[in-house]
Amino acid sequence: MKKILIIILMLIVGIGYFLFHKDVPMVEVSGNLVINNPGLSQNEWYISYEEQGAPGLYKKLIISENINCIGGEESCENLLQKDNVLQGEEVRVRGLNKNHSIVVSVIDFLEEAECNFVFEDFKEDTTVSQFSVDFNTNIEASNFEKKIREVVDNGPNFAGNYALVEIDCGTNCKHATIINLQTGEIITHGLLSSHGFEFEKNSRLLIVNKEELSTEVKTEYYLLQENKLILICENTKIIN
Repeated sequence: MKKILIIILMLIVGIGYFLFHKDVPMVEVSGNLVINNPGLSQNEWYISYEEQGAPGLYKKLIISENINCIGGEESCENLLQKDNVLQGEEVRVRGLNKNHSIVVSVIDFLEEAECNFVFEDFKEDTTVSQFSVDFNTNIEASNFEKKIREVVDNGPNFAGNYALVEIDCGTNCKHATIINLQTGEIITHGLLSSHGFEFEKNSRLLIVNKEELSTEVKTEYYLLQENKLILICENTKIIN
């Protein structure tokens, strides 16, 4: 009788597991870790990745203490603590695909990416002919209204129909404000850099150079996708 009860219990557990997971397929995605990116939920991990003909995609990562972390316990601790020291790390994630998120079971930290992106890979035509900026979409940006309007009045200089405004914030410090000139919306304000921004009028690629230490520069590669900046790659180089 006891054996029969155990068998019945195992069957119930198995059926329950099947019913819960039958519509939740396992996935494997390779890309870069993202946290506190403009346009995404704050203090949450995402993976930024690309598919054939579709760069700049991302999924939210649901991470628990039960994940298998390949690459050292310290990395797993940093993930759970949501330490942005892992921002841009190249990873391979495996887990359950659920509601545009991945319930992570395994995360594999890979070697640093080369980030061999060029502006020509992400071309975008200019179609806008009238330019506007709506400071109600970002009240903080109104503190720099004069500078922003000077750039906006000259038309698009980034990603076809956008204006990117570089504003000095001290020694080795600049921050960027980006405006959608079709709608006037300020899509991001305060993106920091200590080594400037690289961008072109007809490309959706934005390269940001950040100095983390006195001898190292962290270079970040963003892609403008659906009115949002998505981090697609990050690496660190040594300055002589």
